[in-house]
Amino acid sequence: MREGASGSGRARLQREGPREIEPSSAALEPPRSNFSTVFVENSTATGQSETRSAVDGTPPERRRRQGENARKPSEDMPRLVVSDRQWRRVRGFLTVKRGRKAKNLRKQLEAWLWIFRTGAPWRDLPRFFGRWNSVYQAFRRMCTRGVFLQMFMSLVKQGDLTIVMVDGSFVKVHQHAVGARRGERTPEESRVAQAIGKTKGGLNTNLLALTDKNGKLVAFSLIPGNWYEAHSLARLLEGLPVSEIEELLADKAYDTNAVREMLAEMGIDATIPSKSNRKEPIPHDHYSYKGRHLIENLFVDLKEFRGIASRYHKLAAMFCAGIHLVTWHLRTRGRKERRSEYLSGR
Repeated sequence: MREGASGSGRARLQREGPREIEPSSAALEPPRSNFSTVFVENSTATGQSETRSAVDGTPPERRRRQGENARKPSEDMPRLVVSDRQWRRVRGFLTVKRGRKAKNLRKQLEAWLWIFRTGAPWRDLPRFFGRWNSVYQAFRRMCTRGVFLQMFMSLVKQGDLTIVMVDGSFVKVHQHAVGARRGERTPEESRVAQAIGKTKGGLNTNLLALTDKNGKLVAFSLIPGNWYEAHSLARLLEGLPVSEIEELLADKAYDTNAVREMLAEMGIDATIPSKSNRKEPIPHDHYSYKGRHLIENLFVDLKEFRGIASRYHKLAAMFCAGIHLVTWHLRTRGRKERRSEYLSGR
């Protein structure tokens, strides 16, 4: 049957000849590109048509006038960028009056945020941001000058300190974050100087945070992971207007006689649940204590940035600068502030 079918096919081919296949209309059309140019009829009274970009509808003349620093769609462009409103607020802090100035300071700011957002090494910085070493050295200089601390402190003035919350969260220390220059120190003393402690789960850093009534970060401190949190509470309260604080919310880790006596001397009410081994439990306001979830939400927001969820920087000062920068970005990105119904009437 196959031979007969093939024979009849050859006979038809000799008799009729090869058939011409007409191409479809889709095959004749040129391939479309996301960056192609189309003509759009102008709705003005002149009735003229103007050329617009198919990407965002911007005329080519306007795009050329924007210059080389204009933002153009690119596969290399990161998805985390600084908005125009954020840039207007921070430009004054980053402007260098003396010394070498960056060609594109806004792109450097986005590069720093990209590093902490992804947790990638500095050497893996995309070429879109420029040379990795130049971006790193600029970040180090800003850290030394205290620029990121100034950005953070400009936001602290806006907080409501009538009620504060304190808590700690462990940050896993990566192996690349160990090995800072120790000079005459022992390896253990060097780790303690950089807020790194050895626990059952490995090397950790404990991030102690103090927030205001609405869960906004007001102060924080880094201690080794094997240190006790309650001993560092006094350091967090230093520099704050203690006279404005009326109540402090904390978990059972701060249920010590020393902490309660210190808060009583400052005139601060302690809303702290008692530990199970306390012989005489001390009552606390259960309704207000439910509002402490705001500080837990703060850690969730901070650890969206992988460079904060895990520590990759050897120096504690560089890691603190990253927390300052990320906190500034979270507070100024324009999202609605969190508020607790348990503290709204206080």
